[in-house]
Amino acid sequence: LIQAAISASVPPDDYEVLVDRAASSDPHDDSPPVRWARNVTQRVRDFNVTLERRAQLGAAWAGFFHNYDVLLTPVTPTTAFVHTPGDVDEREIEVDGVRRPYADQFAWLQSVGGVHLPATVAPAGLAGSGRPVGVQVVGPLFGDRTTIAFAGLLGELTGGRAPPPGY
Repeated sequence: LIQAAISASVPPDDYEVLVDRAASSDPHDDSPPVRWARNVTQRVRDFNVTLERRAQLGAAWAGFFHNYDVLLTPVTPTTAFVHTPGDVDEREIEVDGVRRPYADQFAWLQSVGGVHLPATVAPAGLAGSGRPVGVQVVGPLFGDRTTIAFAGLLGELTGGRAPPPGY
């Protein structure tokens, strides 16, 4: 939805290149450049179907938060890592010994952000590598103060944020 919403800002010539890429790519190709092309150039009907699905997910989350104050999730599938410059679509990271697209880092963030749920990242200490680990505190729609307060309490329990050694 986000990528489709910004499609109007893509210059016309670049947009046509994306249309061609989306149309000519293998249907099973889920690489970041092809996903980008498909998302930016999706049909209005597909966009509206996705909006409806988001509304359904929002209703399901509302039901979840009738029973729970917050949900704790990872922030990303890895601890903090050294960032390297380059095209995000071509970058990779290692997760449990497996090379994965850099964009996989956003899965936990997008899964709740896409339905407008507030989330706050709280420090959860350092991993064995000495790099910081965070916990994403997710709350109900408009529950920003709850996630912030809980993250503060969690930070107190874990000792707050400490820069990793050598930084």
